[in-house]
Amino acid sequence: MSQEKKGSRGITIIQLAAIGAMFGICGGSALSHQLVPSDEQDEQKLIVSRDTQDIKAIRDHAWQLFESITNATNGNAPAWDNWNSAYDVLRGHLIPRNGVHEFEIPRQLLAGAQAKSLSIKFSKAQPLQEVIYNPELAAQIVSLGLYDHSKLQSLNGDYDRRHTAPSERNVPPVGRHSIALKLIWLVIPAGETAGEVGHRPLDAFPAPAPQKDYDILACVEADDSVSDAPKCPKLNENQVSLSAFYHHQIADSERQFLINDIDAELSKQEQHLLYEAPLLNLLQSNSKLYAVLIGFHVATKEIPDWTWTTFWWHPGPLDASTQEYVSCRPPHISHPWNNYLMDATLSMLTPYSKLKPQLTPKICFNPYLEGQQAGGTQANCMSCHRQAAFPVAWKLPKPGEYWSGDQVLFLDNTKTDYLWSLARGATDRVPTKIACPSPSGVTNRADRR
Repeated sequence: MSQEKKGSRGITIIQLAAIGAMFGICGGSALSHQLVPSDEQDEQKLIVSRDTQDIKAIRDHAWQLFESITNATNGNAPAWDNWNSAYDVLRGHLIPRNGVHEFEIPRQLLAGAQAKSLSIKFSKAQPLQEVIYNPELAAQIVSLGLYDHSKLQSLNGDYDRRHTAPSERNVPPVGRHSIALKLIWLVIPAGETAGEVGHRPLDAFPAPAPQKDYDILACVEADDSVSDAPKCPKLNENQVSLSAFYHHQIADSERQFLINDIDAELSKQEQHLLYEAPLLNLLQSNSKLYAVLIGFHVATKEIPDWTWTTFWWHPGPLDASTQEYVSCRPPHISHPWNNYLMDATLSMLTPYSKLKPQLTPKICFNPYLEGQQAGGTQANCMSCHRQAAFPVAWKLPKPGEYWSGDQVLFLDNTKTDYLWSLARGATDRVPTKIACPSPSGVTNRADRR
């Protein structure tokens, strides 16, 4: 498909260049496609961009990462297709995914009574998540035993006996080449039923989400030669096809894997029935199902506190309300990846400091994830992930609050290097009551391997 032909609403190279010129912050040179820094000098460059709030450098880096992990310039499958699922790694297995998806229920969408106040409507489709690690991170988690409940329990006990200060209660840090992803998908059934995704305006909800509802049809456009989905009829302005997204046909084994997960959850937590029972019915039907990627988080260990970037689908990246989130995107990114917007942060505090505690931290959230939560539109990725610790804490901190590593929250816990998946996975997958993005571990899932 021609690079100039489209985003989902006709985005051209000239238009993207105009956006960059208008904001005056986009780099003009080609990106190097280097996935992560190779030496300490590269790490220091990122730290300088964080401390000086060099928005151009932060966004250029984030889009470089996007290109590297999605192969967004050549149309191939994303690099992450051959990475490792958290489900396997947290059981000590280093098994490449090879394109097999281990979908699970997004726990952070199930907290409390949030279903009553969703800002994004998932009226017909159902959101799912995957957490995956790149091979470097997966290998370190296994070799260091960070998935092992008994090892982390022993480490935490040693800290208790030594009366170790909260600031020093940490698991061994992973290396700078580590990358963790959380992918968010919608399940779209084939046939007459369409998935619907859209924005229900709230006063507190900002502009990056679609401002009206769109029906996602389980079909592809005529020039889509990759997907095996049927070709679409003529679409109206309120419809989008699978071609507008990176998408995947759900295999029978993936369907059964998810059914096992839902069965386990339904047996324990009836408050999830409103979400999981309709999805279970859909999975048990004879309908062909597709998963469309509506957003994803990326965290890289390129600096000690990780880099934090989030991407989400949008039908009109040239809308006036979205230009902040498309700025600096390289014009050569091809369809469908040019339908995704981005925000990034490297800090909980800057441009604010401890001298101005009345000011809120940098807001960075995904409208399809944190946008579903109470207080989520004022969230910062790091503010929540800083709280990841073993055993999982049972308190209810404010999602957007600043948390240093020496606070009393960690007096009896061991910090898991910002990784909720480690905290939850090693806590025997006990359901968490944390009010910010939930860990990714899964309880009592039948092992299909």
